[in-house]
Amino acid sequence: MFSANSHEHAANAIKSGRFAPEIIPVSIPQRKGDPIVVDTDEGVRPGTTTESVSKLRPAFDQSGTITAARTALPNSIVSALVQMGEPESPGGGGTNWLVLSARSFQVSPLPKCPTQNEDRWAMAHPTTSTRTRAYSAN
Repeated sequence: MFSANSHEHAANAIKSGRFAPEIIPVSIPQRKGDPIVVDTDEGVRPGTTTESVSKLRPAFDQSGTITAARTALPNSIVSALVQMGEPESPGGGGTNWLVLSARSFQVSPLPKCPTQNEDRWAMAHPTTSTRTRAYSAN
């Protein structure tokens, strides 16, 4: 149910334009023709329902409850790792805002969503606000 609701909320936000300020368009040059512009989150599956999610096979254990509908897409991980301004980039003299271990990012259930006020997830001067839903399975 959480997965279907998340896809529905994200699809509605994309359709209404609420996600547009959060996405930086990327232009990909082509050998022939105009460049391809990526300006929409391609991981959202409009029309996802509880019924369609319930038909997915478990991802790790045959009797498990985690399916592909409950995982973060690779582009979500990458965006979390590069979310910094140019002055803060490596070699730019600044410091990282947030460091995540890619090894444990998708497999470690979080007891709750980390906030900016927690020392272990401290962020210095974020320029955008990000809302994240984190779900864990027992």
